[in-house]
Amino acid sequence: HQITFHLGAYDRTRELIVDPTLLFVGTLATGNQSTLPQGMAVTAAGEMIFTGRTYDLAFPVTPGAYQTDCGTAAAANTRCGVSSFSSAFVTKISADGTHLIYSSYLHGGQGEENGIAVALDSAGVVYLTGTTTSSDFPVTSDAYQSLCSPIGTNFDPVTGVFQTQSSQCYAVTSYGPQFGGPSTYVVKLNATGDQILYGTFLGGSGNTSPVGVTVDAAGNFYVATWTSSAQNNPQSNEVAFRSEERRV
Repeated sequence: HQITFHLGAYDRTRELIVDPTLLFVGTLATGNQSTLPQGMAVTAAGEMIFTGRTYDLAFPVTPGAYQTDCGTAAAANTRCGVSSFSSAFVTKISADGTHLIYSSYLHGGQGEENGIAVALDSAGVVYLTGTTTSSDFPVTSDAYQSLCSPIGTNFDPVTGVFQTQSSQCYAVTSYGPQFGGPSTYVVKLNATGDQILYGTFLGGSGNTSPVGVTVDAAGNFYVATWTSSAQNNPQSNEVAFRSEERRV
């Protein structure tokens, strides 16, 4: 519950007065259900882009955004609300804080999503990463990994690895492989927030969760994650993923 200031060079022999000007204060979501922002990026024009997770069925979305509902159209896909699954979200707010440029849910239909980190390039394309337990999370045809969990639960004692046999999300726990993920996702969203240009899973037999994403001047993006996917000997490891720019 503290705010700190990063100071540049100043004359340390003189009194320093920190007197910031409050430009605006606002809220995002209705507050009826939990919403947690976890990643933020700022454009050169001062526009703010947030990602995180929400259980709010009335989370503010904009017309024409990629996903404008929290999966409540069919009972099988119901999410958000009390005692339900969360959806990730991505929201871009004007530099003066007066309006949403775009705002969208981001989820599959079978599990739970969590937005963790966001980056953007000079063209305004947004790079998102987070976790999902939805085997039908929206990935593109050129995905690096099209299956949520490419290594299934059947252990082969001869080879000493788990067989590749399922597209379901799994988590490796102390009780053995269990249904439920999560896997990391990486999504490239166009500048207007209404189309996924690229989407992929990034995971294995166990839990995988990203900690950050960045993009370079050439459009290559980099994702750092932690994972327990060590197949027959799960343990915490760090992995890094680099993708060459994909043109669509």
